[in-house]
Amino acid sequence: MRHRLVKNLNKAKRASQVFVITYSYLTFARRREAPNVSLKRAWARHILRHLNVNLKIKGTLPPSEGPWVLVGNHLSYLDIPVLVMAVPELSFLGKSEIARWPLIGKGAKAMDTIFVNRKSGSSREQARKDVTRKLRRKRSKLCIFPSGTTSLNESPRWNKGAFEIAKTCPCHIIPFRLTYQPLESIAYIDRDIFLTHLFHLVGLDSIDVTIEFGTPSLVDDPMIVTRNTKEWSEATHGNSL
Repeated sequence: MRHRLVKNLNKAKRASQVFVITYSYLTFARRREAPNVSLKRAWARHILRHLNVNLKIKGTLPPSEGPWVLVGNHLSYLDIPVLVMAVPELSFLGKSEIARWPLIGKGAKAMDTIFVNRKSGSSREQARKDVTRKLRRKRSKLCIFPSGTTSLNESPRWNKGAFEIAKTCPCHIIPFRLTYQPLESIAYIDRDIFLTHLFHLVGLDSIDVTIEFGTPSLVDDPMIVTRNTKEWSEATHGNSL
């Protein structure tokens, strides 16, 4: 009983340190008036090290400065620091409820996240305008999860909006796929509660993650590119590393 209590207290402390780490970087960001690329990467590195994450990156990104749209499978909130570690200039399109998460929401805002309520037509339209405006800046790099939510198995469909915007701008689509081990412990799905999930996550001895980048492409037919990218990105969804 005592051993279990001590173990749970240690896990609670490690979970709370995720917020302490994030708060400290937010404080630095406010002092500098904007979070720069090196600060974002330092935050991602600190979080991944704290959670004992071993990151492997496959594939190479194009040498061009952008704009790019990165699209891929979405498994967990851990996807965010993993992607930032690989592409520190990255910002995100995220669900509006994330903005209300304790401290994490402030962190998302500091990273210039565009928030969208997918159940609201006006919110979707405004997000589309904001994404288009951002991608018309020369060096913009934006990540969009076309599934709209996390999924352990293949998501039923991908929204083609990101691909339509990429065609209009125009800008390159860069696919990625994430694989985790242990996958089921990492996946944040269904009715998972953030604090409860994080409590269990910090109890893992180590986490292995691979992010693989595919071939960049311009979009000719959004529907076809959406389908092909989804098939490639979710091909290893159920596999271990």
